[in-house]
Amino acid sequence: MEIYRQDSGQAYNAFLESDAKTEGSRHTILSSLPLHTASDDLIIRILSHNQVSDSEQLKIRQYIDMQRERAAEILSHDSITEEIPELTEDEFREFPMILPLAGMFYEKDIFYTWQEYQEHLQLVKDYARQHPDYHVKQNPVSASRNIQITIHEGKWVIVSKSKTPAIHFLIRHPKMRNAFENMVLPIIDK
Repeated sequence: MEIYRQDSGQAYNAFLESDAKTEGSRHTILSSLPLHTASDDLIIRILSHNQVSDSEQLKIRQYIDMQRERAAEILSHDSITEEIPELTEDEFREFPMILPLAGMFYEKDIFYTWQEYQEHLQLVKDYARQHPDYHVKQNPVSASRNIQITIHEGKWVIVSKSKTPAIHFLIRHPKMRNAFENMVLPIIDK
C-alpha cells in the first residue's frame, strides 16, 4: 500500500496523470459531485461566495482543468462510472456539500449552496448525456461524507479521506482490490 499526504501531492497527481493513459474502466464512489463536470461559471460563483482569494481561486481552477483533462483522457479509451450522493434539501442543510479538493490537498472547506448543488447535479446529468462512456449513478443513501473510493478495475483502488488532513491510500494487493471491486453499498458512515 502506498500512502499519499500533502508532502507527496505532486507524486500522487503524477501517478493519476500517467494512469489516465492506461486501459481499464474506472468506478468512483464520491462523497461530493465530480469537479470535471462543473462549469467555469458555477465554480467561480462557488469560490466567490466562499470568499476564496484570487490566488487560491487560480490554483483551484487549474486543478479542476486538470481533472477535466484526466476525465477526457480516460473517456477517449475507456468508461467511467461515478456514484454520487443524492441529497434531499433537509439532508443538505444538515450536511452541506463541499467541493472535493482532497486531490490538491486543499485544507479549507468550500461549501455549495443548495441552488449550486442542484445546478451542478444537472451539469453531471448533462455531461453523462454528452459522453456515452460516462455513467452516473445517484445514490440516495450516501456511504460516507468524508471518504471517496476510486477503482481502476483489475489494477488498483484508492481510498481517499477528504477532511483535513487529506490522505490517499493506493491499494494494489489483489485480494484487497478484489474486495473493494465486489463490495456492496451502502456501508453507512455515521
